[in-house]
Amino acid sequence: MRTKRLVVALTLVLMVLSLAGPALVSARQMSKSPPVKTVKVSTPRDRGGVPGTTLSAVKTAEGYWERRYDWTLDKTADVDVLTLAPNVSGTVTFTITATRSEPIDVYGVRGQICVTNGGSKPTENLTITDVVEYKVGSGKFQTLVSQPVDTSAKPVLGPGETFCYPYDVQFTPVEGAQYRNVAKVKITNHSGSINDNAKNCKPGEPCGPEPKASFWLPSMPTEIDETATLDDALACPAGFTCTPSGPWTTTLTESSVTSLTITVTNVSACDAEETRVGTLTNSATLTESDTHMTHSASAAVTLFADCPTTPGGGMEGCTLTQGYWQRWTDRWPAGYSPDDTFYNSGQTWLGVLQTPPAGGNAYYILAHQFIAATLNVANGATAPAEVQTALANAAAYFAVASPTTPYPSGYQRSDLIAWASTLDQFNNGYIGPGHCD
Repeated sequence: MRTKRLVVALTLVLMVLSLAGPALVSARQMSKSPPVKTVKVSTPRDRGGVPGTTLSAVKTAEGYWERRYDWTLDKTADVDVLTLAPNVSGTVTFTITATRSEPIDVYGVRGQICVTNGGSKPTENLTITDVVEYKVGSGKFQTLVSQPVDTSAKPVLGPGETFCYPYDVQFTPVEGAQYRNVAKVKITNHSGSINDNAKNCKPGEPCGPEPKASFWLPSMPTEIDETATLDDALACPAGFTCTPSGPWTTTLTESSVTSLTITVTNVSACDAEETRVGTLTNSATLTESDTHMTHSASAAVTLFADCPTTPGGGMEGCTLTQGYWQRWTDRWPAGYSPDDTFYNSGQTWLGVLQTPPAGGNAYYILAHQFIAATLNVANGATAPAEVQTALANAAAYFAVASPTTPYPSGYQRSDLIAWASTLDQFNNGYIGPGHCD
């Protein structure tokens, strides 16, 4: 019986302890300062992400070795002026000089970088830098040259848009090197990590993918513009015939100098005033075979129709040509000196006479005939009305013109050539009192 009571008592004690235990533990804990543990929750911004968009990019790379040539073209004529009587022929020889430069070897890599905006916002401040890297042996790749890529064709990519940007980077090869090409594509509103090896994008900082591609330089160069095509054409004025008449086409494989002799005949130029003066023009165009770059050159010869008239008619004196007055400077009439300054030319009268009208310069063509006609009149030759008009018009022209400004306001080349033609006929004796024997 006593044993039974002990069992019951123990049971009651255990029950009391089980009820009081949590309270006792809590009391012991509250008697000390508890340690504080902070748990940080990661968010996209905490990981470096910023609100924005995402990019992906792929690139191509093709190495090249090009041997490039350049060409120049020049054309000249052996005379500036040709004067022909009816049914009389003369010749003009044009010289065409095509020069091919020594080749230049150019090495580089070209291709395109295709960028895709995979996000929901337009890109901001898109830039692309193309980098050529190299290494020799087992070393690390290092930068050889870098160059910005032109993004002006598509400076902003909208959501979901893709655009391919071409690039071409030239460099000096490194012997025994391996090459690769890296495109650094960056925007300032990228939203997160680019790849496992890249730092997370920070707000406002340029960030983006960097696609890479290996490439090789070819073992032999590609010839660029090694050959060219030369097209040559002739423009013969009305009233004259020109033989041969062209056009001509030639393939050039090296520098060349070609002469083209044209026979010009006055067949009907004297039939009308408007055909008595014309311009024979020979024009050439050289087209480089690969780049299709063109070079042009031309030369022009002024043609005068030497139309006879009945000289004399009660007029006094006689006339002499410009060649006479250029040679016999001691016979110039009183009041005129070979050493006087000729209007605004910056030259003397004799200096102007001795200056050939290069390239058909109408200032000198007219000046030569004007000086001779002026000296002829001062020497006693009667000038018919049309010659007096030509002299007056020419004098007014020279008062405002210069060799470097041959066509001031109100004057055209055709005017100058027409006056020169009238004065030339006077000086040669076809109109007026006639040429001196």
